[in-house]
Amino acid sequence: MRSHPVRWAAVAALAVALLSVGGAPTSVGAVDEAGTTRAAPATGRLSVVVVLTDDQTIDAAAQMPYLNSRTDWVTFTRAFVNNSLCCPSRATILSGQYDTKTGVMNNSAAQVGQFHDATALPVALTRAGYRTGLFGKYLNGYPWVFKKGGTYIPPGWNTWQAAYGPNMYTQYNYSLNDNGVARSYGSASADYQVDVIRDKLLSFIRGTPATQPFFAYFAPTSTHTPWTAAPRHAGIFDGTPMPRFPNQDEADVSDKPAWVRAMPRIDLNRQDSLAVSGGRRCPWTTR
Repeated sequence: MRSHPVRWAAVAALAVALLSVGGAPTSVGAVDEAGTTRAAPATGRLSVVVVLTDDQTIDAAAQMPYLNSRTDWVTFTRAFVNNSLCCPSRATILSGQYDTKTGVMNNSAAQVGQFHDATALPVALTRAGYRTGLFGKYLNGYPWVFKKGGTYIPPGWNTWQAAYGPNMYTQYNYSLNDNGVARSYGSASADYQVDVIRDKLLSFIRGTPATQPFFAYFAPTSTHTPWTAAPRHAGIFDGTPMPRFPNQDEADVSDKPAWVRAMPRIDLNRQDSLAVSGGRRCPWTTR
């Protein structure tokens, strides 16, 4: 994200529900780029930015320079995932519930349409006095699985900037639900989706009164296939070999599910050659 004078601590949505709605935790506030702590809102409750990206390993996320440079983050020594698929995890983050409660146990439209957004986290936060905003991807299949049209806004959100449509992953020629108004973006450099929603996020933060806590949910899609980089970043990893992990082309998968055992072996040398030549091939294949 572009440099901004205020950086807010990012924590898991479930922690938001426990800390922000359930009581007033110790004030953490914001830290500017010089390392100076700015006071939290007068309520004593945390303002929170959740950054949720697609298809990244923990190793990749840990390479983010700003995250690695800070010493004042709230960290968790243990982490658990109920269902590591995309939409079930998103539903859990937004509700604090297991997939058996959200009804979203896979990415299918029939499953996603069962999500009870009227009782989700943003509703509780709004009632608790928070200003809420979503920027980027909501749930897989939004908005058609809800059968409410492209301008549908789930309850509890004060600001809604949700990507939708068949090109939501391409970063260009996509559509955003801009607070209930459908807006289309083209193929110019300035239309790059991550940059557009980043600027909207920063406007949301800057426009929130200093006395009001906020909850911002930032969910870009650029790390999802087809992995479209911003023009300024295109080609910077050309010639860089793909990293390899123990689960890549694992020889013995007898302890894995049937669908994994049925997959053919992959050619890691072929993966490397595609990376070196700039080809687009997912490096995180299970086998």
